[in-house]
Amino acid sequence: MRQSFIVATFLFVIAGVATVALSQFITSKEEQKIRAQSAIWNSSFKEHDTKALLAILAGDVQMASAGGKWRGHEGSEQFLRALFSKRADITWINTPEKIEINPQWKVAYEFGTWVEAWSEADGRAEIHGNYFAMWKKKDKNDAEPWLLHAAIFTPLRCVGESHYCQ
Repeated sequence: MRQSFIVATFLFVIAGVATVALSQFITSKEEQKIRAQSAIWNSSFKEHDTKALLAILAGDVQMASAGGKWRGHEGSEQFLRALFSKRADITWINTPEKIEINPQWKVAYEFGTWVEAWSEADGRAEIHGNYFAMWKKKDKNDAEPWLLHAAIFTPLRCVGESHYCQ
């Protein structure tokens, strides 16, 4: 009887450890997928590739910064095209610092820093700040890509010789 209890306890502990390890492996794999989507944001912004940027956004995406807000694919496309036209050398780099995933609901939280930089007629402007984003899978299917559902970019400082930073 005692031996059966010890074996059952051992198997219970092993099953628990295996479940935790599998959950961490899946979460880590999904986190890498989100980081890959964030990298697409950075490279697409650098290339001014509106089509690639829209591909990682949910159709009903909502985004905001101190300079305005935009919503959905149509609003995002208008915003991006106007920004790329107005600031031909603009770059926008998101650097994720923390990603947390709810594997049951296929939703994730990303927090990080961002830097947006461009040239004005009177010099360079560079905004530094923090952002947070929510990523979701459309159908809660593991094969589905993570799409950016919402993001808020908060500028904390502006540096550069441009009047924009004054």
